[in-house]
Order: sequence, then structure tokens, then C-alpha cells
Amino acid sequence: MHVSLLTLANPSPESSFFRPRAFETAIAQLMAYYFEEDLSRSGTEQDWFVPTNWEPLDRFPCIAARFDAIQNTKLGLFDRRRYCYLPLSDEHLLEVVLPTQRYPVYLSLEGEPESDVNHWVSEEPMKKLANALLDSLEIRFSAEAERQQAKALEGLSADQRKLSETFAPLKWTTA
Repeated sequence: MHVSLLTLANPSPESSFFRPRAFETAIAQLMAYYFEEDLSRSGTEQDWFVPTNWEPLDRFPCIAARFDAIQNTKLGLFDRRRYCYLPLSDEHLLEVVLPTQRYPVYLSLEGEPESDVNHWVSEEPMKKLANALLDSLEIRFSAEAERQQAKALEGLSADQRKLSETFAPLKWTTA
């Protein structure tokens, strides 16, 4: 499990991670930064599909979301990373990453790996543990963070204060 506090490099007075569209844009930019150069050896297929299983979370005192980054199984890759993001201030995001790794099973040194990793190593207990860890996360804001959030949300309608219900996986340009 990795927990990081991410800071906006060049904040502007008008920007705030408490605003849903700014929050979603930051996530898209982070995912591009993390994954857009991870392409197959031929450079024609993405190694990662992200975000998948997008889920806005409403149990925190602010907007929050969790989703997965899933490796392209067509390329023989089986890693998954469960992400959770939430703003802690106008300029700071909390990032929680729970990686799970499964490796192809080889039954002989000369053979090809087994095609169904799920048959050998179930992903479900790992996903259940990752969700339990994220579900146990508690956040309490300082008075300053509450003030920043209130200011950022001023004038926004109830719908504008919500995260998008869906977030399609990003596509990178390939060779």
C-alpha cells in the first residue's frame, strides 16, 4: 500500500481540487503521467486500462473516488492497482494505491504460461482486502480545509458538486 500527498505545482487562486471537474481533470492528468508511456513491446497496445471500475465515494466530507488500473491481459500482464483519491485542500490530493500482482503460472520450464491466472491465483481476496482497507479510511478536515472547500463550492449547483458517475478508460496515442 502506498499513501502519497500530492501538491499542485503551479496553483492558481481560482483552482481547487474541491471542485469536481478540477479533481477529475487532475486524476486524468496523473493517470496519463503514470501510464501513457507504458505500451506493448510493439508500441501498438496499452499496457494499462485506467480508470476502470470508477466509483465516486460519498462517505467522506468531500468528493472522493476509487477506481482500478488494470493491466492488459492480452499482453500476458495481470497486475491491478486500486486507487483512491480525495482532496485535502485546494492544492493537495491524498492518493492511496493498493497494488496486487499475480504472475503467470508455468507448469514446466519449456512450456508457455498457463492462460488462466485466475484458475491458479484468485484476485477476489485481494480486491476484498483492498476495499476493506479503503473503507476503513477516515478523514477529518481542519477549519482551514473546511473554509477552502466551502469557498470552492460557492455558487455550484447540487449537480455541479458531484463527481461524474462514469469515467471511461483513457486512451493513449500509440505508434
